[in-house]
Formats: sequence, C-alpha cells, structure tokens
Amino acid sequence: IVGEKIENILLKKLEFRIKNNKFVERVHVQKGIKGTLIAKIKQSRPIARIIDKDSSYYIGSKGEILPFITKHTARVVVITGEGLSSLFFKNVLTKQDSSFAQFIQCFEQDVFLKKQIASINYLKSGEAIIYPQITKQAIEFGDLTQIEDKFKRLKIFYKKILPYKGWNTYESVSVKFKGQIICK
Repeated sequence: IVGEKIENILLKKLEFRIKNNKFVERVHVQKGIKGTLIAKIKQSRPIARIIDKDSSYYIGSKGEILPFITKHTARVVVITGEGLSSLFFKNVLTKQDSSFAQFIQCFEQDVFLKKQIASINYLKSGEAIIYPQITKQAIEFGDLTQIEDKFKRLKIFYKKILPYKGWNTYESVSVKFKGQIICK
C-alpha cells in the first residue's frame, strides 16, 4: 500500500490480509481525518511453547496454535515430552474444555505459579512433571484431573513448606494424589 492513494485502499481487503497473520487476533482498519490510515491490531498472545521432536510452536491464549518465529521468542513456559508427538494432543489443545487447555489456563492465570514454573514435561501416560525456575525439585503433577486443587497444594508447598524447610531441601514433590503433598 506504500505510495497508493488513500481513496484507492480497500479497508476490508487490507483487514483480511492483516488478519491472515496467525499472531493477529483482531484488527480494525480505518481512514483518518487527515488522509491517514489507522490500523488497530490486537496481537494473539502466546502462553506456552511446545517443543516436540518434530516441531516447535506456541499455544495462544485462546488455545490456537501459533507458529514459532526464530527472530523473537516469547518468555513463556516450555512444554516438552513424549505425550506431545501424537496428533491427538494437537487436536486436544484447541478444545477449550480439554483438561490440557484447562491446565494451561489455570497456570497462565496464576501470577505466582507463572513466575515459578519454567517447563513442563508431558508424558505419554498423560501425566505432567513440572520443573520450577528457582528450586531443584521435580514436581509430579500427575494426570490432568483436579487441576485447581493440585495447583492450590503446589502453592501451599511454595508458600508454607519451602520457606520453613529450605528451598532446596527436597529433590521431588508430588501433588498427584488427592489431598496430599509428598516431599522426598
């Protein structure tokens, strides 16, 4: 559109072209009073990066799959593991009611946990192991059921147990069993 007269620009066509970019969630293009072109764009926000043996991509805040761009990487939780390589996993990701989508959304919405967790290993069995930013514990999350309760117990571990016992006292912690926090 560079060098094109403003009256020759088709706004809906331009919006459509911009919207084709996977990182654009919403766009509105309009002509300004002084002959300027105004584009209001809401960018899709990555919340997790998936790395499997075949590919690397992001998951957006609405569950959409976003391409990985080598020029810029988003600072988000990294998810790896054997459970990712199945086609089933990619189909499950985009469904808002899936347990994995709920897992990511609960994690993403919790400011404390978002700062603590560096990566998640998603096993073929459907269980998750979480690796924190600061401490050395591997956190056995288990399957993706009772997600909110497990995150609640994980926060108790961080806020009440670690300050008392020491940040690197335990090699692993498990919240996978109902009502329990198991530290080894």
